[in-house]
Amino acid sequence: MRAATLVFLFSLLALTACAGREADLAVLAQTGDHDKSCQQLAGKVHSLAAAARHKIDRNHGRDAADLVLGALGTLLWWPAWLALDVKNADGEEANSMIDRIDYLRDVAEGKGCPISDWPQIARY
Repeated sequence: MRAATLVFLFSLLALTACAGREADLAVLAQTGDHDKSCQQLAGKVHSLAAAARHKIDRNHGRDAADLVLGALGTLLWWPAWLALDVKNADGEEANSMIDRIDYLRDVAEGKGCPISDWPQIARY
């Protein structure tokens, strides 16, 4: 009985250790943002939007995989839970990029830059 308890506790420890990677969040305001030209701000926003869309798409794919792994772990083989990504790093990173885009939009509006062609991205 004691060995089974130890195996269970070590399994839980492994489950939490392998539950996904930590998010690397984008910095909201950076030095020099207010010194950038309208064209530089637009270029930065478009590159951030492309990166955020990529992370959101990748995270949606992981959500589907996590659903399958969760069901597999529940119904057939519990070690499948070790492969779950419960930290949602891509989603958190995409949301931080969207926050930066919103910040840059405010900077651009304050400078009178045209922002009508800037991308609109829904948060994850």
